Amino acid sequence: MVPNDTNWSGLGLKGNPFENVLPGERLDWVDVARPIREALEARPFRVELVGDKGAGKTTTLRWYAATHADVLYQYVEGAHVEVEWDGARVLCLDEANKASPSSLRRLLSGAEARGVSLLFSSHQSLSDAVPGVKSFELARHHALSWVNRRVAAAALLGHAHFDFDAVARALFPRVSHVNYALLRVLYELAENLARGVEAHAALEDALRRAREDATVGHLLHH
Repeated sequence: MVPNDTNWSGLGLKGNPFENVLPGERLDWVDVARPIREALEARPFRVELVGDKGAGKTTTLRWYAATHADVLYQYVEGAHVEVEWDGARVLCLDEANKASPSSLRRLLSGAEARGVSLLFSSHQSLSDAVPGVKSFELARHHALSWVNRRVAAAALLGHAHFDFDAVARALFPRVSHVNYALLRVLYELAENLARGVEAHAALEDALRRAREDATVGHLLHH
């Protein structure tokens, strides 16, 4: 498939609504479970969000950083982590499982000395290494209503936009949630449609790409 120039306005959108969230993005579409919200109300706190790829860890961290002025968001690139605290009162540390034990201990010590709260994500619980942490296991799934809200957040004012929610329901008619595989399909579908590919061909290509991706292909059978 040879892509044409991408035209998001033709879909009534500013861009791909299934991209990962960016700093400063409007996040009123994000679902955050009440127990997590409550755990973040009283500072100082230590909260970890545990889950597989697509569970909503980064989205939740971005949501918190976007709705509070004194938060530092940092993505962990590798084992060695350096933080420029710059007066932050909360550190949102994404993919904390990548940090080495020594870096993690140093971060904990720095946060405690400064009275900084910690909200971090991990693919597996780090509770053994982080005393006093409240751990939340994030489900892999999001309510289908999330799709409508996410697309609406990326919609151009006054434009009708493509009904991705209907596509999601058609793909998984017996499933009331969107898993990461379906999210990947919708991402590819949006890209194809914005390039002018006919709807049926766009969906077939999106499904093919997802099935060929070892990280998500097996989830399409759930």
